[in-house]
Amino acid sequence: MKNRLILYSLFIPLFLIFGIGRVFAVQDSTELSSKDTLYITLSNAFDILLENNLEIKAANYNMLAKRQERRAAKSHHLPNIGLLGNYTLLDKDIKLEADLSQYKGSLTTVADKYLPYLTPDISVPLRQAVADLPSQLSYTIQERQFGFVAATVTWPLFTGGLITAAGKAAEAYEERSAGKYRQIQDEQITELIQRYYGLQMATQLVKVRQEVRAGIGKHLSDAKKMEENGMISRAQRLYADVAWAEANTNLIIASHERNVVVSALQNTLSTEANVIPISAFFFPTRIPSIDVLQNYALDFNPQLNQVGSLKKLVDQKIRKEKSAYFPDVVFMGTGNIWEDDLSDHVPDWFIGVGVTFDIFDGFARDYKIRAAKLQKEEIVALEDNARNDIKTVVIKTYTELLKAEATYRSLDVSLEFAVEYLRVQERSFAEGFATTTDVIDANLNLAKVKIERLKAVYEYDIAFAILLQYCGRSEDYLNYFQDAKSIEY
Repeated sequence: MKNRLILYSLFIPLFLIFGIGRVFAVQDSTELSSKDTLYITLSNAFDILLENNLEIKAANYNMLAKRQERRAAKSHHLPNIGLLGNYTLLDKDIKLEADLSQYKGSLTTVADKYLPYLTPDISVPLRQAVADLPSQLSYTIQERQFGFVAATVTWPLFTGGLITAAGKAAEAYEERSAGKYRQIQDEQITELIQRYYGLQMATQLVKVRQEVRAGIGKHLSDAKKMEENGMISRAQRLYADVAWAEANTNLIIASHERNVVVSALQNTLSTEANVIPISAFFFPTRIPSIDVLQNYALDFNPQLNQVGSLKKLVDQKIRKEKSAYFPDVVFMGTGNIWEDDLSDHVPDWFIGVGVTFDIFDGFARDYKIRAAKLQKEEIVALEDNARNDIKTVVIKTYTELLKAEATYRSLDVSLEFAVEYLRVQERSFAEGFATTTDVIDANLNLAKVKIERLKAVYEYDIAFAILLQYCGRSEDYLNYFQDAKSIEY
């Protein structure tokens, strides 16, 4: 009974190991068998993941978007050429009007007084000219209805480094999005390995449960015959009945939980096919030393790289705030392309240079620069802490890796003993020297050892995947897998 409790405690948590939180529907075996079956190696699973996984696609789209934003930021160094169109209707014409009657009267008085002293050939034309002067002046400057189309150009000549800072910031954003893409890709690769080998483990557990039920079923059949012959008591036969029922229940549970893991793997691969993994567990023939792994993590961990991108962003923010201490110098120009009833007094084109400069802004510029520098100090402190944390977690995961391997190796002898112990107990029972309890406990002990071995090799392969994820080298997992020795179950 104690062995059964231990066995249950090992098996039940499997329902939680494989990330079932992301599974939205549990399919039974009949549903799975109605779909196409997909036999995939781990390498095939990698290819399908990188091609179909929706989270990886979303991260890639984000990275591509940041790349376009970076290109857009660099365009600010170039002139902006555009078109300006306008068609206007005023309430009346724009005119220049003046009353000249007073000035005309004065001129007439002067002419009457002095022209008689002049010869007729001079006085007559002058008198006529004075008489012809208008009493009212009216000149149309712009008709009430007019329109035009003009080409415009603006070109920032100097911004104190603002445009350069914006371009560098866009590069940092693109770099950060690339790091985020790598982070999500590595996380999805680790999740794939967890679920791929999780399904492999669940499949092997179903086989173990089948073996246990078959073994106890055979023992139950023998127990019934021995009860009929009076060799054992009814209580011992009933104990075998209960053990078989429990073994059958555990098999059903294992089958359903395997279906859950199938659904989880289908979700990761974005497929509805009945996925069957065919790559076995493995131990790599070689793994890097802890020092090498720590250096990998410090150099390639995508989350650490994103912190580095944040530092670059803050550097450009400081540069942006400092640019406020300099004037902005902009070249501008406009040239008419088409016009309709536009006044001749309006120039056809103009060019110029504009300058803007804030002389005093209440010390806001200084405070913003100080704030940006403090943000950089914050990021540097977080980066230092993250680097220490990443070295610690690499050591921890590496230790778990070695522990899982040692556990698996130590269980080789335990497995050999459990197989032999079951054989001895079955023979002793047939000869009347062992009880039903002895045989059932031996069956459960063998199952327990097999499950512990599966769990150990599973934990090794998962710990190795997590270790490579921390090192930013999840894509190297397949290289270690291809050079490794497969584990026989």
